[in-house]
Amino acid sequence: MIFFIIMLISSASLAGAFYYCFITAGKTKKQILLGVTLPDQVLEREDIREIAKGYKRKINRCMGILLLIGIPVHAAMAGYVSVFFIIYMVWAVLLYWLPYQILKKEHNRMYRLKCENHWTVGETRTIYIDTAASSLAGRYPLSSIHFLISALLCLLPVYISDSISEFFQEEMAGVIFATSLFTKLALFLCYSFFAKGKNKAFSHDTKINQKCSRLKRNIMGSCMVILSYLDSISFVIMEWGMGKEQYTSHFNERILLFCFVQLIEICFLISCFVYYEKRKREILKADKTPILVDEDEYWNGMYYNNPEDKRVFVADRVFESNLTFNMGHPAGKLIVYGITVFTVVSMVWLSVALLRMDFVPYTMDIREESVKFTAGGYNLEVPLEKIEKVTLLSGLPDKRLSKTNGGATDGYLLGKFRMEDVGSCYMYVYRKYPVIIQVDTEERVIFFNTKEEEKTRELYERLCEAVGEE
Repeated sequence: MIFFIIMLISSASLAGAFYYCFITAGKTKKQILLGVTLPDQVLEREDIREIAKGYKRKINRCMGILLLIGIPVHAAMAGYVSVFFIIYMVWAVLLYWLPYQILKKEHNRMYRLKCENHWTVGETRTIYIDTAASSLAGRYPLSSIHFLISALLCLLPVYISDSISEFFQEEMAGVIFATSLFTKLALFLCYSFFAKGKNKAFSHDTKINQKCSRLKRNIMGSCMVILSYLDSISFVIMEWGMGKEQYTSHFNERILLFCFVQLIEICFLISCFVYYEKRKREILKADKTPILVDEDEYWNGMYYNNPEDKRVFVADRVFESNLTFNMGHPAGKLIVYGITVFTVVSMVWLSVALLRMDFVPYTMDIREESVKFTAGGYNLEVPLEKIEKVTLLSGLPDKRLSKTNGGATDGYLLGKFRMEDVGSCYMYVYRKYPVIIQVDTEERVIFFNTKEEEKTRELYERLCEAVGEE
């Protein structure tokens, strides 16, 4: 149930973000419509308005169909996790790719209309610099020292734990801690970009440019700092009590609280972007000498390609608070292709791993000096001399259980877990089959069964014989 709620929140956030970005492209901003710069006098032409209206209808229809498809996609969570994951990834890709194809098609249609009519707007140079506005860069109301403080805040659960070594014995501890620090680094880089990056010139009026630059610096810089603290709070919630037996207590509530704080972060970030855009529009309304630069030839939908522009990151045409890469710059290509390859490889690897967890049967191989448990990549070999006790159960102990590394579905428990009053344990258990072998060793407890009760009992008898138990 918790997993279902988390996925619904994630899907709603993803769909909402994509819809907002794509529907915004159909609104005129600074004479740019569907990524094409148009003269003021043609914006009210019937053919221009029809293209924009048609684009919005197509985006609404496309997103509506995708959301309807999302209902059976999320219903697949009731089945195999691997199947759901693969279907969900395809759906998530389509959630971006299909609206983008609509945007690209309508962008090209609008650009052809512009070329056929020989419409030109403003200047054709790419970069205009206001040195007075650029001199404001680097001054922030909130110091970058806050990122160090928020990073140290993540160390609080480690500091108050009984033993640092016990804390990091928990499989999730290192991953959670590293993820938190990586997030801090990403937020700090965004903060630095707003502080040291080139301030865009919107007007020939320096005062207008200074107001816009100050607005971006104050709102977005402060946003990154506050997000860093919120992120620390969410990770402290997950880290608190690690390495202790009571960590499993209220684990589900801990996950829900973590997700709630993460949701607050997403809402806060979106609110900052929206507020910045609103305030910037109010400032630019008073501008009587705007800078109009026609660089349509370098844009293809939402992607920028200008080999002569030395910038790696540029403001997105559809949503200026967002950044996109300059595909004409070698570094821009490297980053985009690198992220794409890494994402594809990661998704394929994870899909294969989940398929193995769902469909590769659990095996117990009893050898002369050891017993080896194998299933879905979670392999464990235990010397027979380290086995202290072997017990045949008619079900798992009625104790609180939390996953540290592995899979936990309605069909199976596989991987590394923590059990209340037991501690670290390995699970190779099909939930619907109650006959289970419990193997107590010096280091951990192992639970194992198969889908055949007789086979499980046979393995139990063979293991008892191998360790010398009657």
